[in-house]
Amino acid sequence: MDNLTAFLLDTIWIVSFALAMLYNIARRKDLKPIIWLAGILAVVYALNHGTTACLFDGKSFRQHVTFQYILWSGACALIVVAALAFRFATNTRLYWVTYAVFFVLAIDVLGNVLMHVDQNVVGLNDWGEPNLLWSKDRWWLWYWYSAQSNINNAVMLTLLFVPVGLEIGFMKQTTNIKKVFKSLLNGFNFFRFIGGVNNAYNRVDVIQDMINAMPIEQQAQAQSLLCSAKELLYRQDETGVDHLDGVNLLLDAAAHVALHHPATAQAQYATALNAKSR
Repeated sequence: MDNLTAFLLDTIWIVSFALAMLYNIARRKDLKPIIWLAGILAVVYALNHGTTACLFDGKSFRQHVTFQYILWSGACALIVVAALAFRFATNTRLYWVTYAVFFVLAIDVLGNVLMHVDQNVVGLNDWGEPNLLWSKDRWWLWYWYSAQSNINNAVMLTLLFVPVGLEIGFMKQTTNIKKVFKSLLNGFNFFRFIGGVNNAYNRVDVIQDMINAMPIEQQAQAQSLLCSAKELLYRQDETGVDHLDGVNLLLDAAAHVALHHPATAQAQYATALNAKSR
């Protein structure tokens, strides 16, 4: 694509990632890893966009491609490094969405490396001289790169809005996805699984905050109920059997115990309502 089109598309993606961050802050503020991921995507893309524009100023297409793809590869790698740094600095879990974005970024890195090699080292279509002219030397790799870079951005943007579901690692999430489709084939309600499990995990986090506000010596009963609910969620993940009714009963009981603790009842009332609504 021409440089003007690429510039406009880059701007659209930057604004879109920023809006995704604001959406998650407003609607899913408990999903801090997703909020940070959206923010990192917007900031790194903006920095790379500005740097590329400054370096390209006054340079020819030939000069531009000598650094363009290296910068984009570095930007993709920086997003992964920044997300992992946030993970270890804050000791927060990473949802499967983050790992999916990492996979998409790896495809983007591969595309940029191939384009850099094709235009600066050796022509990959004939293993001869590097392909130099945009109008003459274009081949399917160049079209694939233009398409996949924008498709990848659309995929990452979409992922920032989907339910996080179960978030216990990439390989574990692969199992979760298999369980979803297995349950679907067995007549299990797909949307109830996705929405219900996501809501249950959100409630677990909120109720845990309520329990943490109680005196330590009085947390045992509520914590026991919460642990039982979490165990049922893990078993649902492993077996595909629907335990959501039992999970929600246990979560209601845990919220009730935490809510009616005399020292914190008033302060936790709004939080409990929020937990039950999730």
